[in-house]
Amino acid sequence: MGKLIKVVGFTVLGLLFLVGTSFAGYLDGYTNITINDGYGERGFTSDGSVGPTGQGLEDQEVEPGAATGQVWDMEGFFQSGSLLALVGGWNFLGNIDGITSGDIFFEMNGDDVFDYVLDMDWGSLNSGKIDYTVRSGSFTTALTYGGPDEVKDLPWRWESTGSEGSTKQALYLADYDNDGMGGGVTGGLHNAVVVDLAFLGEGTDFTSYFTMRCGNDIVNGSGTAPVPEPATMFLVGSGLLGLAGVGRKKLLGKKSEK
Repeated sequence: MGKLIKVVGFTVLGLLFLVGTSFAGYLDGYTNITINDGYGERGFTSDGSVGPTGQGLEDQEVEPGAATGQVWDMEGFFQSGSLLALVGGWNFLGNIDGITSGDIFFEMNGDDVFDYVLDMDWGSLNSGKIDYTVRSGSFTTALTYGGPDEVKDLPWRWESTGSEGSTKQALYLADYDNDGMGGGVTGGLHNAVVVDLAFLGEGTDFTSYFTMRCGNDIVNGSGTAPVPEPATMFLVGSGLLGLAGVGRKKLLGKKSEK
């Protein structure tokens, strides 16, 4: 009877958890780590009355002299533990007038030199996932062109050289509305690519960067790669000790039977 009550109790708790989370936006468990891109503020109206909004004033903002609208909007970087989400109204997979997505860059030493780049294979989408390769060291980048003069000749994608690391897969979310994406983003439909920060050392401070070929909108983030929490390590250790205790009891039980 006691076991049945426990099973029913856990089932009810599980259902309550599902109901409580089913209406939450994807980013509601993430922290907005977006910082201002430093290229001025231009909302989606000529007088700036619509936006910019959000942390870093990047949502509903594009670069001076650039095309406006949700389809061009890079909205922010969001972090949850070792996961980093890059979010925008921009369609990372497609293009507008031949303008394509760049790669995701990381700088850690405050010297304005990128230490890592996630070389994104935007055409590899399969079952909601995208392939990417982690590259590091001294690599060359292709520079932005065909956009506003103020943001020409900025890095936008990996080009060659550097050390090639592992190939991983990123989660891709497409056409989420404001509530579905969560995180306070505005403007209509949103897309996101979610990558793993495990390639960074624990506790490493980083700045992330992304733009498209024309530099129409640039987005930066500032965060820290996570370290294992003491409470988590305690739970893991307790679990291992518990398993050892169970094994010891079974062994003693077998000896007493003999």
